[in-house]
Amino acid sequence: MKKLKHIFTFLSLLGLVSIPQLLQWIGLEPFVFSSWQQMVKELWDNINHYLFSLWTTLWVGTIAILISLVIGFPLGIFIGYKEKWLGFFETTMKFVWSIPLIAVAVLLHVLLPSNQELLYILINGVFLGMFPVLSFTYRKSIEKDDRILNMVASFNLTKCQEFWYFRKNEVWKNLVIPLTQSVPLTFIGITMGEYMIGGGVNNNYYGLGSELKIGLNIEHNFAKVYVVMALMMTLVFTSGIIFEELVKNKNTKS
Repeated sequence: MKKLKHIFTFLSLLGLVSIPQLLQWIGLEPFVFSSWQQMVKELWDNINHYLFSLWTTLWVGTIAILISLVIGFPLGIFIGYKEKWLGFFETTMKFVWSIPLIAVAVLLHVLLPSNQELLYILINGVFLGMFPVLSFTYRKSIEKDDRILNMVASFNLTKCQEFWYFRKNEVWKNLVIPLTQSVPLTFIGITMGEYMIGGGVNNNYYGLGSELKIGLNIEHNFAKVYVVMALMMTLVFTSGIIFEELVKNKNTKS
């Protein structure tokens, strides 16, 4: 069943990249079109460049994920500890989460200096990646757990001791669960940030998102567009699958 799911994931990725060819086959002429032969040639001729762009997006995304953990984990614990503020924080986070990423990306592009490309991209990634970690952490930290409650009652622990010795550790052991959402979302945010700054004057940043913008709006190289789209989708799908498998393995061992 697991292999079948991965096969369907691969076929869905293949199908998305094949849409232009399918449209042409039924008699329609898509504006952005590239044949499979053109895509393979583009990838083969520039393989080192694409691998460098993929690596750039990967390591910048990894930094954004770590930042999301560093901010989301302690903040979620704090919100759970200050339980009376829970309603306020939930309302605030729902409002923040409802803001479209493109609006955040444009606003940041206006506010940040033009030479802060990396900071701009990281903020876009953290904006999407932090919320699942934060949400899971504070919900897990106030979850009714009879084992923890019995220990607290037996040793007459304070709320601070309960969170320090039990709640914090319980959340930390299960952080892989929100990462199944956080990691793919982070890479989506990173590529969006890269797209916004792609092709800028004196900008030497090369990530998958910037390559997409350069291919679409500057070079009008549609083979590049589809190669980059395939790499972006592979990165997002693969990162999600990896953490889903980690969660399944963790549940199996438990």
